[in-house]
Amino acid sequence: MDTLHEIGVLGVNKKFAFVYDGRQVRVIERDLTEPDRIVGELLQPGGYLKLAELGLEDCVEEIDAQRVLGYALFKDGRNTKLSYPLEKFHADVAGRSFHNGRFIRRMREKAATLPKFGIILNI
Repeated sequence: MDTLHEIGVLGVNKKFAFVYDGRQVRVIERDLTEPDRIVGELLQPGGYLKLAELGLEDCVEEIDAQRVLGYALFKDGRNTKLSYPLEKFHADVAGRSFHNGRFIRRMREKAATLPKFGIILNI
């Protein structure tokens, strides 16, 4: 059995990969509440594709995530736009900007539905 301790975004993805690989996973967490800090995330389109590969793309739903299609750069009164090259992908593929705590909560909720997965609270 693999044990992960107080996992964040990377750990949650590792946990899903382990479970889909047929391994049993145990997670030790301080608590399961939504992290209460102001931290934003920018998930690049490749990260969204990885979520979709793991069946986790719905974790960016219902958390007020904003679709991001590229960047705008500003310097010395000039600006330019850089778009992600998304033409070859399904319309859902884009970057996402969201509140980190909401995303972690959604990932934990999804993880709790998996077989071969357990959570131990370390209070």
